[in-house]
Amino acid sequence: MVEPTKKIQLQAPKEKTRTAILEAARTVFSENGYHNANVSDIIQKVGMAQGSFYNYFPSKKSIFIELLENFTQKLVDALEKYTVENASDRDTYSAMAIGIASTVSIAFTEDAKLAKIFFWEANGIESDITEILEKAYLKITKITERFMLHGQKMGILRDDIPADVLAAADVGISIHMIKEYLSGRLNQYSKEKLLFFNVGIQLGGMMKQKE
Repeated sequence: MVEPTKKIQLQAPKEKTRTAILEAARTVFSENGYHNANVSDIIQKVGMAQGSFYNYFPSKKSIFIELLENFTQKLVDALEKYTVENASDRDTYSAMAIGIASTVSIAFTEDAKLAKIFFWEANGIESDITEILEKAYLKITKITERFMLHGQKMGILRDDIPADVLAAADVGISIHMIKEYLSGRLNQYSKEKLLFFNVGIQLGGMMKQKE
């Protein structure tokens, strides 16, 4: 029987190798795309035998799913830390709006490789992978909806448009702006400037304010 301390010591190198495989896969998927990526490309970066690879993951798809699930869960967890009920006036509500938008922006722009997988590689590959994306979008939209509904109750946001519609529009604008930035089509603006634009659209709309 293996002693508990020795078991932990044996597990540590295995976890280290597993992490190395995930990191290599993230690079390979972002550079080659899902369909053009091969297990051999991944193990070459890690420096391991192909047979050893299957001690950690059963397939290329299983790695892809784990990367995607880790990324989307990390984003959702970060957003769920915001308690919208703590916004008690216009200033705290606006500050929270900036914080939420910043959390989404940072998640995508600080890990461009995973963001590329999220935006360009995952959608439409297979039904179970598409389902992961759809669930992530739904969770993000529901969190945003809760924020919008609280703003309406406070009298800050217009209430002639349902909160779920406002949330869908806001998430759509935010995600598309980030995607454009990562594509290089909006990188003439800094991330901070785009964040300012995004929150400005969310809270002020597109029409010029009356003087």
